[in-house]
Amino acid sequence: MNKTRISVASKEYVRALVDVTKDGVVFNPTSDGVQFAFTAIENLSTAPTWNTGSWETDPVTGKHYARCLVGPGAVVLAVGAYVVHVKITDDPQIPAIKAGTLTVY
Repeated sequence: MNKTRISVASKEYVRALVDVTKDGVVFNPTSDGVQFAFTAIENLSTAPTWNTGSWETDPVTGKHYARCLVGPGAVVLAVGAYVVHVKITDDPQIPAIKAGTLTVY
């Protein structure tokens, strides 16, 4: 993840690098749907709420990042620590992967 800490007053993308291989070949996942969930660390047993994400491809490296806009007017998170999950909708697989942690201060 590119951001592990953001201000509660900030509105910015939280990004997660996504490396995908399909049948042993590097695969571009940007045509697949992507969602993010932010689960409070103190309450990991709560079923996550999934939020629509989008894709970004680095023009220099060609790497693909899933991203989700977080902050006022987007996905609003209270001050606290969160586990970030990314879910990619492909056919037939729909992996949901822990992407890291995010602290909102």
